[in-house]
Amino acid sequence: MPKLLEKRPEPPVLNEILEDLNNSSPDDIVFNFFATNAKSSEIADFGADQTKGVTKNNAELTNDRKKRSAGKEMKTGEESAEVEECYKRVKTLIESYNYLKTSQTTLTEKCSELEEMGQKVQQQITELKGHLTQ
Repeated sequence: MPKLLEKRPEPPVLNEILEDLNNSSPDDIVFNFFATNAKSSEIADFGADQTKGVTKNNAELTNDRKKRSAGKEMKTGEESAEVEECYKRVKTLIESYNYLKTSQTTLTEKCSELEEMGQKVQQQITELKGHLTQ
């Protein structure tokens, strides 16, 4: 049976993630994605904070986010539409991921069924050849 998919690598441990973050450059897409893809200053500020203090702990980051969100006005219609569009894209991505995950199992089962059918066909061909040569 052919090898369908290679095994995925293990996820990185916390120290490896922190090392990657500390070694990344400030213009890395991870840190400026929101700044380049969103008009909301609140979201853009979030990306800027991450480039300054990658080593901040979770409590500090949570406090920073709370400070930014405290006293903010309600989002405008345009900002709400952007957030809704982003939500829809993420939802679609998750649905696609789940579909692909279940498809992998389905395809593996179908592949096994096809291999069994192929073996049966080969066996029947051999039997027919045997009958024709008699």
